[in-house]
Amino acid sequence: MPPWNPRECREAAHSRVAGPKSGSADENKQVFLDSLQTIHFGDIIIYSDGSKQLNGLGSAGFIGCQGGVQVLHKSIALGKGVEVFDAEVKGALEGAKSTLALPTAKFATDLWICLDNLEVATRLSSQSSGSSQAQFDEFLTLTPKWQERSRLAHTRRGQMRVGCVPSHTSIIGNEATDKAAKDDCHLPTSDDLVFSYAGLKHWANESTTQATGKLWRTLLP
Repeated sequence: MPPWNPRECREAAHSRVAGPKSGSADENKQVFLDSLQTIHFGDIIIYSDGSKQLNGLGSAGFIGCQGGVQVLHKSIALGKGVEVFDAEVKGALEGAKSTLALPTAKFATDLWICLDNLEVATRLSSQSSGSSQAQFDEFLTLTPKWQERSRLAHTRRGQMRVGCVPSHTSIIGNEATDKAAKDDCHLPTSDDLVFSYAGLKHWANESTTQATGKLWRTLLP
């Protein structure tokens, strides 16, 4: 993001994220479930998630629901070049892009992207810099595309809205997408290993620690 462009304050971006942001797990779960009741029956809800296994392999996934029916499901293997933060962004981005191509999108007014990482949710709705910036920037271009989609006459242009789901509270959509994010982490990815900023920083720190340990073992047998 060019330094001469004014940055939106974090509080403004944070305020646009729907869903609970504080409180106990049970309270947050109830607030989120109550908010689901206010979403129009024909609107589409994407639950997305990211994961990184102990072996360093990252993955993302999402499911989409409309009218009480699951209409989308995808798992994405990301290899060893990303952190959980980047995988969360990838899941949200790919979920939104897949929804734009969904035939039943014409019945919806709003598209909801729900994930359990508040930091990612906040940055999805505002220009920012840092790891996965290209993916965040691409996500921002999808709102006008959603509003320009082919739709039925009784629907409105609508919005792409971002919501925060309380994690580890047995919310069905979130639990299902957590599984989707982990299902295909072992699958092969591109031969060209692409690091995110956060992934490269982690790799550099880890490599430095290993090299330092090897040096000391050599000097002090």
